[in-house]
Amino acid sequence: MTAMLFQQGVPGYITWDFGTHQLGRPTDNAYLSGCNAPNIPAFQITIPVNAVFWDPPTIPAAAGYVPVVPPTVTLGNFTIDLFEIQQEVLNQQEN
Repeated sequence: MTAMLFQQGVPGYITWDFGTHQLGRPTDNAYLSGCNAPNIPAFQITIPVNAVFWDPPTIPAAAGYVPVVPPTVTLGNFTIDLFEIQQEVLNQQEN
């Protein structure tokens, strides 16, 4: 499995290979991905909340008006643990 993170204003993307085995490799133990437990930093994607939920106006602002990012949008991040996604996919394949 491969995850790709695209970010606005950033050229290209970041990829993570997090399946049971590396994509495009033989399925022997020499190519295990290492995504074998939750909370491994290399297999987590941390996304700032403002990168997802803050979209400033694109029209010109009125004279003297300065857009301000709401505090609730700037305070946190959310983390996607790829191990959890991997386990959900594997569980669905068993059904």
